[in-house]
Amino acid sequence: MSLLQEKVLFQHRFGREEFIKFIRDLFIRRDKKSRGDNTDSLFSPFIEHVCSFEDCEKAIAVLKAAYECLGKDAFFAQQLARLHYNHDKFEDAEYWAGVAKSHLPYDSFILDTEGQVYRRWFSFTVDKMTEEATPEEAIQKIEIALKAMKCFRAAQQAAKLEIDTMNNAGYFGEVEVGCRLLKFLSTLEVFPRNTEGEHSELKI
Repeated sequence: MSLLQEKVLFQHRFGREEFIKFIRDLFIRRDKKSRGDNTDSLFSPFIEHVCSFEDCEKAIAVLKAAYECLGKDAFFAQQLARLHYNHDKFEDAEYWAGVAKSHLPYDSFILDTEGQVYRRWFSFTVDKMTEEATPEEAIQKIEIALKAMKCFRAAQQAAKLEIDTMNNAGYFGEVEVGCRLLKFLSTLEVFPRNTEGEHSELKI
């Protein structure tokens, strides 16, 4: 946090680009075995260290500060969305995914992150659902699932226009949510069962 507050380092004309690249890598660059790293990480080693040895709130705070220092970078907002939903803070994750999308509305990876917010939110609420859940609560869960599928479809469409990358995460995300949604609907007894006790209307 102290490093981010050293404004002269962000404004000095000598070495400014190298310094900003260092900050971006520190906050965003994840370990990848495909690049020769020892492990695959969900976040940058720095952010994972803060989460492990301090707490996720401090990691969120320092990421927010970096977002402001780096000119409200869309990919820092994306990381904030990911960090929030990985700690079950779904409303905040929804906000930051929306911020990231406002900067880069047609980036397939950011659109996929928005879909992942709703996918994780849907799964979390379904897993926590009790038999006493009201119809309104069930409807809310269905709405979240449909939002996820809509985001994943948008990610698929955006990916088709990206020549330099191949991102098929949106397809797999939509299929995963769709299957989980069908399974959820089968528990609600919305559709009648056939003579074998199956929900024939839910079969694909």
